[in-house]
Amino acid sequence: MKYPQLLILFAVQLNCSFIAALSADDSARNDVRMAVAKGLPYIAERGQWWIDSKKCVSCHRASFTVWAHASAADAGFDVDPEQLNSWVDWSFEALLKRNDKDVVVATLNLDGVAQMLQATRTLSLTETQAEQQAKLLQLLQAGQQDDGSWKPAGQLPSQKRPAAETTYVTTSWNRWMGGSAGLGAAASEKALAFLKSDRDLLSTESLVVQLLDASDTAQRQLALEAIFDEQNDDGGWGWIRQQQSDALATGQVLYAVSTLSRTGEIEAVIESACNYLVKTQKPDGTWAVKGTKQNKQDTVQETATYWGTCWAVIGLLESEKSR
Repeated sequence: MKYPQLLILFAVQLNCSFIAALSADDSARNDVRMAVAKGLPYIAERGQWWIDSKKCVSCHRASFTVWAHASAADAGFDVDPEQLNSWVDWSFEALLKRNDKDVVVATLNLDGVAQMLQATRTLSLTETQAEQQAKLLQLLQAGQQDDGSWKPAGQLPSQKRPAAETTYVTTSWNRWMGGSAGLGAAASEKALAFLKSDRDLLSTESLVVQLLDASDTAQRQLALEAIFDEQNDDGGWGWIRQQQSDALATGQVLYAVSTLSRTGEIEAVIESACNYLVKTQKPDGTWAVKGTKQNKQDTVQETATYWGTCWAVIGLLESEKSR
């Protein structure tokens, strides 16, 4: 065979390999987008159900509904802007109203406030919504405790981990989410001082917030190494570290890791986490998750399933955005 023919054969083989790799990547991305598309109707339906039946802005339902759909819209999914806007209106108004004890509802649910600030960060808000958002940020800052922490609310205090760890996680989420909305430097530094104390961490979520919010590079690296080490063979993580995988923890980890620069190791972790979520999604678009509360940890719970499905969708969307 002549030399030019060898070159042509090599080029053809190389091109075929490249096309095959592209095809596999396109297929994986299509699987991810299909999983998101299957999950969104459930998130919308059960989010609206919560609003209509419970008339409650707590338990992170409304904020998750907004966050998942705002992220989907940002990623090019067909999201009804009027419906999304109505959820934002309802949530802001519900948080800022006074209850029957003349207490502003938001002050009883500051972790939900922080999540709502995060949920709306990519949206074009109306003038009224922007004013409401600013008021919520002020309430978040005013609700910080003297030691720099924020008190967890709703179902969080009764979760299957030490209360001190839940306070740690809530404080870190509030600092990080509030930071994207303009949390003041004094409040941020005060929270950081609280978070610097050493502690044993039982939940994978604690590693997630360290990865997202740690100001200490060494601490962030330790959290990342733990996440690498504790990934289960199926590609997921358990909400309690080194336990059976679930969508709640896996979605959280996928979200956090997808915000990092893509190294080969991080790329492999993201790919296997996406595969786990795609394979474990139920036909109705949900991911079944056992309860995070101490007294409901052994059975699948509706609220945990909702949170897990939202985190799975949000994590998958973040993995797509960072490609």
